[in-house]
Amino acid sequence: MTNEVSEKIFQSQKEERSFDNVAFDLNYEIYDDPIMNLSFCGCGFLGIYQLGVAYCLSRHGSGLLAKVERIAGSSAGSLIGAVLSIDRNLIADCVKFAYDLADEIHAQPLGVLTPKYSLMKSLEKFLDDKLPHNAHEMASGRLYVSVTNMESRRNETLSHFSSRQELVQCLLASSYIPIYAGLKPPVIRGKKYLDGGWTNNLPSFSEGRTIHVSPFAGWQDICPPTS
Repeated sequence: MTNEVSEKIFQSQKEERSFDNVAFDLNYEIYDDPIMNLSFCGCGFLGIYQLGVAYCLSRHGSGLLAKVERIAGSSAGSLIGAVLSIDRNLIADCVKFAYDLADEIHAQPLGVLTPKYSLMKSLEKFLDDKLPHNAHEMASGRLYVSVTNMESRRNETLSHFSSRQELVQCLLASSYIPIYAGLKPPVIRGKKYLDGGWTNNLPSFSEGRTIHVSPFAGWQDICPPTS
């Protein structure tokens, strides 16, 4: 092994140890809160940023995640919340799906608006292929999905799922934008819903400390720095 290669490996290990220490310090500052929550905002394909956050938390923030009681999300954020609530091992699959979906859309003559192309069908197939059979049981009471009731135009937060299929429909509803994502809105318990970002793009909880995650710079706890 050359000295140059050895130096690169050492530097990589040093950076990883340094990152672990930073993560620990951040966790330590909020460990006094008895109730911890996470919230991921809606952001379309910028959800790749939030997947990075989810990966970072799963690898370096296990102590923090162990204290999290509830995870909320809107639109793409609800999908990230579902992964953390159900199976963190799906993060890599989600990253690949996001890139593949982007390529799939770019290959369409009119993008997502191409006739007969359905963004929701691609998303539904991915969820159907990857979620475990008892995903709804694992998510109930832990995952909170922000949706907008089409009739009342008010926000609703769904957190109890009677079946795996209902969970999938809730996640689709939270990401459904009329026309852009198709003409037929998801129906849950006889009600039509659309993207939760219309009425509550970054849910919070009244109890405990909520750590807000967003790919947009601002006041959120985890977000890009302001320029």
